[in-house]
Parts: sequence; structure tokens; C-alpha cells
Amino acid sequence: MTTTVAELRLAACDAASSQRLLAEIEDARQQGLDVTIAAVTLDHAYASPEAITAVYVDLAERGRSFLNARASILQRNPLWALIHRTSERPRLSRTLAKLAFIRRSRRALKTQLDAERNRILYTDIAATPWLGQCGRALALLTIAAAHDLHCEAEGAPGPGQHAGMGGPLTGANLHAPFTAAGNMTGMSVATLLSPSTPTSTPTTSNATVPRHLSDAQAFLDAPITEGFRHIVRYCSDSLGIRERKEAVNDLITAHLRQRHHDGQGLDAMTMLSVGCGTALPVLEAMRSLHKAYGQCPRLILLDQDPVALKAAEELAARMGLEERIELQCHNLFTPRGKLLNLDHVLNGRTLDVVEDSGLREYLPDSIYVDLTRASMRALKPGGLMVTSNMNANRPQKEFLCGLMGWPIPVLHRTIAQGVRLHERAGIDAQRLRIQVLPSGVYTVFSTTAE
Repeated sequence: MTTTVAELRLAACDAASSQRLLAEIEDARQQGLDVTIAAVTLDHAYASPEAITAVYVDLAERGRSFLNARASILQRNPLWALIHRTSERPRLSRTLAKLAFIRRSRRALKTQLDAERNRILYTDIAATPWLGQCGRALALLTIAAAHDLHCEAEGAPGPGQHAGMGGPLTGANLHAPFTAAGNMTGMSVATLLSPSTPTSTPTTSNATVPRHLSDAQAFLDAPITEGFRHIVRYCSDSLGIRERKEAVNDLITAHLRQRHHDGQGLDAMTMLSVGCGTALPVLEAMRSLHKAYGQCPRLILLDQDPVALKAAEELAARMGLEERIELQCHNLFTPRGKLLNLDHVLNGRTLDVVEDSGLREYLPDSIYVDLTRASMRALKPGGLMVTSNMNANRPQKEFLCGLMGWPIPVLHRTIAQGVRLHERAGIDAQRLRIQVLPSGVYTVFSTTAE
């Protein structure tokens, strides 16, 4: 069921943030911009507003406890306090990370903070394996599958079809070779993450390789508790992630259906997902098109995490799309902090759709602009670019990098800031379609190439 949403859905939880976001929307409309509160499929969680409010209040209380614990830790160590203050300044943070003693101090600080997170939140809901996946795509996949998670409640099976925190993934294929086309065919995740792998092979740093793989396996195998399921169903970040998936799916599907109706064969089309993670939104769009027309575009999935790409391959196989995907594992940024040249991935191909809906809040302004320009250059005339960013006036934004423990600094942006960055990339603001999602967590931007 879709509906036109007249107001932000979490206004009852956070009236102040909602009012600021509504003011943003009105300001943009006064400038003649195409801004709406998106009419996306309403999340099942909205049928239980009391549960959303209860989780919001609970996490706010726990969040205050964590902030107090963090302040105490930082007060005891001036270097840790400096590291924390610079964490939201990406360029300075990357510069400092070149110093070995800074890297060691960051790890020590994270260990201390994660211990407090575990004490305040994760132990109560038996979800320590989730903490090990913070910052990784598998965690987002579980949020997307929250309403299908199965758990044991009071000795009786709880409803749902997925028994582990990995949702639809089993983890059984982490050691199996990649079979999809791309630059990893014939290799396994374990091989790619081996400390003996040459540095020219797509991989994470050797120091974190064993833990990355073991944490992923532990997460995929971990059982679900009612407390964990309750939070991933009803917290504001979960609502935002699921709404973003639906909005991206709807935009891509509608665009490609129209191009197909205009006489272009879907099988001849190509899509690219940059920083794809487990690629659920684009894969669902592909499945929808294939079900309707018996054909779908070719999909290039680009990410630097082979675990995420293995998950995407498994999902594609379950949907019968394994022959239509291409997996490309590359670091998205050069050692000097520049964006990967997309030409190395595309090899002369042009695109009907490019999306990066889970990436922009991690990018400093300069790279945001570079990615926008590169994406628009790669599109065919009339091709679609879809992107998104967490909004600066979203509800409960301190939870993500605070109590939850998301380790990557997040750059929340206002609608106006997103518009200006698109304009810096050469896109007229009047050509943007801007959708604020019902929870207020995300703003989705889309436009077509001329």
C-alpha cells in the first residue's frame, strides 16, 4: 500500500527536528524546487506507533548514559579527546590516520567505547555480534529484513522466516569461490581477505582481515532475540534504511519501465551501483522488472568489501539474477583520498542508471561533487542518477555514531546543502527531484542526464 504522507511520521517523537525539517522543505519549495515528502510503501512498523515511541525513548535514555560514559573516558585521555573532536572532519581525520600512534590510539579508544556500548545496550538484547558489524553492509541488510526475523520468545518460536542476524544470508558461502562475472571470479572471500594476499588484490588492511571474516561469520550465525528484533524493527535509523530502499527501488523501476515502454530493450540496458553493499534495492528493482517483462538490465556492483559483494551474489542467485550481475571489488578511494576513476570499471560502457544511495553521507564535499560529475558523465542521455544523504535535521541522529557504534563519521546535510553540491557539479537545481522520506532520516535526490 502506498500513500501520500502529509507529515513526517516521527513528529510525535521529535517535534523540534520535524519542525526544522519541514522548514527546510518549505524554504526549498519557495525557491521553486521539486521537493516532496515521499509517497513510498509505508513500513509495517508504522502500524505500531507505540512501539516506535517506546524504542525512541529507550534509546534516548541509553544514549544519554553512553554520552556520560564517553565524556568520562575522553576526560581521562587528552589524545583520545583530540581524536574524537577530529572524527567528523574527514580530511584531517585521514591525515592523522597516517600516524601509527594515532591509529593505535583510535583502536584503543574504540575498544573502550565499544565496551560501554556493549554494557549499556548490546548485552541487554544479546546482540554483541551486531556491534562487530557496525559500519558494514551486513548490518544494513538485517535492518531491511527486520520484519522477517525469527526469534524464540518465551520458549515458543517467534514469527519470521530468518533465524539468524544475517537475515536471508546463511554465511555458508563465505569460503566458496565467486561465480559471477567481474574481477573476483574464481576467488573466495577468505582468499581475498587472507593476510598473504598481495596488496594489489582488492582487500582490506591486513591488520583487520581475520577479525572481519570471523565477525561476519559470527554475525550470520547469531540467533535473534526479541529485544534485538524490537530495536531493528522500530528505531528511527531502521525506518530510514528501509524507506530509502523502497524509494530507490521505486525511482529506478519507474524510470526503466518508462524507457522500456519507449522502445528500449531492458536486456540492453546497464546499471551501476557505487558502494553497493549487499545491493538489495537495485536487486529488488531488477527482480521486479524481470517478473514483469521477462528481462532486466545488466547490473554492475562496485564495492570495496568482498563480504558485502558475496552477500550480493547470494541474493542475486536467490532471485535468479546471477547471470545479469557483474561484481567489481575496488577501493573506492585512492591512497591520496581521491575518488576511484569509474572508467576503470565501465571500460567504455555508458549507463542507463547509476545509484549510490548508501554512500554520500560518508563523503566530504569535494568528493561528493566529483562523484556527481563522474556519474553524470557516465550516463546516456536521459539516464537516471539516484543518490541520498542523511538529513541534518533528522530525528535521533546522535544514536548512529554514538550508542549504536557506527565507526564511520557521518556527514548529515540539509536539503539546501545537497542542492548546492549538485549545483557545484553542474546540475541545475530545477532539474532535481528531491524526496524527504517519511521518517525524516533521509533525503533522496534524483535527476536525469541531458
